Amino acid sequence: EIIKKKEFNYTIDCKEQKVIETRINNETEGFILFFGKFTDFSGKHFPQSIRIEDNNNGNSINIYIEKIEFNLIEKIELIPGKGYEKIELK
Repeated sequence: EIIKKKEFNYTIDCKEQKVIETRINNETEGFILFFGKFTDFSGKHFPQSIRIEDNNNGNSINIYIEKIEFNLIEKIELIPGKGYEKIELK
């Protein structure tokens, strides 16, 4: 799948019906996202472990989610003044 000149490739575990890997590439750079340790919440699958690897320099980010809670009525919104900021991954 190509979106805004970026190529997206997905690896899906068909038995578990989950995306376990996503590769995002363009002409000069790329990232790989790995998803693991899935949990179910309200009939949906969410990864508790996410690893992002930069293909260009070998840097990686590991994210571990201990608990997932949603108020399914309200929209999830990240507010920069609350101690974190939005950063665009290129």
